[in-house]
Amino acid sequence: MALFESEILRIKSKYGLSVTFKLHQEAIIRHLIERKDVFALLPTGFGKSLTYILVPLLLDELYPGKVHTAVVVSPLKALMPDQVQFLQSHGIKAMAITEETSVKEIRENEVSVLYTSPEAAILQKWMKILKEQFKDNICILVFDEAHCISSWGLDFRPGYRQVSVIQSLFDVPNLVLTATATKEIQRDIYDVLGFHRETTFVVSDLPNRPNIFIDLKECSEKYETELEWILNLLLKWDTRHKIIVYVRSINMCYQLYLWLVTRLMEKCFVGEEAGPSNRRVEMFHANTDKESKERIINQFVKEDGNIEVLISTVAFGMGIDIPNIDIVVHWGLPSSCISYWQEVGRCARDGRKGYAVCYAFKRSQSSCKDDTLKELALLSKCLRCSVLSNFLLDGMDNQSLKMLEMTGECSCVCDVVCSCDKCKCCIVCQNSCSCKSKVREPLISFLC
Repeated sequence: MALFESEILRIKSKYGLSVTFKLHQEAIIRHLIERKDVFALLPTGFGKSLTYILVPLLLDELYPGKVHTAVVVSPLKALMPDQVQFLQSHGIKAMAITEETSVKEIRENEVSVLYTSPEAAILQKWMKILKEQFKDNICILVFDEAHCISSWGLDFRPGYRQVSVIQSLFDVPNLVLTATATKEIQRDIYDVLGFHRETTFVVSDLPNRPNIFIDLKECSEKYETELEWILNLLLKWDTRHKIIVYVRSINMCYQLYLWLVTRLMEKCFVGEEAGPSNRRVEMFHANTDKESKERIINQFVKEDGNIEVLISTVAFGMGIDIPNIDIVVHWGLPSSCISYWQEVGRCARDGRKGYAVCYAFKRSQSSCKDDTLKELALLSKCLRCSVLSNFLLDGMDNQSLKMLEMTGECSCVCDVVCSCDKCKCCIVCQNSCSCKSKVREPLISFLC
């Protein structure tokens, strides 16, 4: 990468991209410049987008005379205006193909980054424009949130499975980006995009979140008892924590919401006015109207927002980035290991200490089809390693997983509370710690 180092530094300076460059980002760019396909499994917040932003700008420096373009296919249409605005604010030409975009706009603009949804990209009129207008400019095809391509994935988008028709138009390298993929999803994506294991460069990190303590409790279905700690925090006006509670049905979403609101009464609101914008507790599901969804997200993302507890189905998911959630609660085992870890990953994205607790009552265990999650409920081995073993991909070294295994005894000098690696990992590892100073009730300790 030394060959491109000065050019990258110049580009970062020119466009005001004040970010620390990482080795995986360098590797991705280098292989794309060498016209190799890349499959990148990297955690949320890693800076995956910087790679496809820099490639066309770098090629402009290396081969002046034309504007190179990265076409980014993404299912997150709602985020595209913000992404375009961010690039434009740094002087980088960018556009998005949306329902409002006219053919004239696309024809008259040369851009470094062009966003499109999979559904728009496979429409004849846009394929025709891309082929006629951009064929000599397009330097990479990027497939963002690529787990949506796979029918194995939670967020499967049928239109995304047809994107190979775009590939047929351009002889350029492909970049696949995702924060969530198992071997099954990886192999399915390879089949759809025509990737070959031997020639595809895999860049991946296990999606470990070491700052989140993983807890799991076998419990009754009496949420009034099991989740009473949430009610008590709200009654004492002592949350100091932003909490999201994931449930498996809209009906349960209503039940938990009504239970909290009924018990809280006037304490459900901030201030004297009992209006939607003043609620401390909210719910979010597929039937929530668009206006309410926007209000809830805007309130929940604020550092000083009124919403302290959000009860939600899987509807509160992809594309929503709230950095300061302290606790993620699962009421019942989720449907799959992928959904569980995605939702755990909404916690403590800003690097603070986080806590994830799953209440695995018997009925949720018996209805769960995921063997890994069923095994978690046995509490027989490290919860973190059990989950992360599902994310070892083809072409990936399993050494990183072995390094996470907690085999040693506590060797720290514990004055008040044990802080060894076991006690920071999960409930199973903590229970195996022999230190007399270890915390007996980790959730209560976290809340204090």
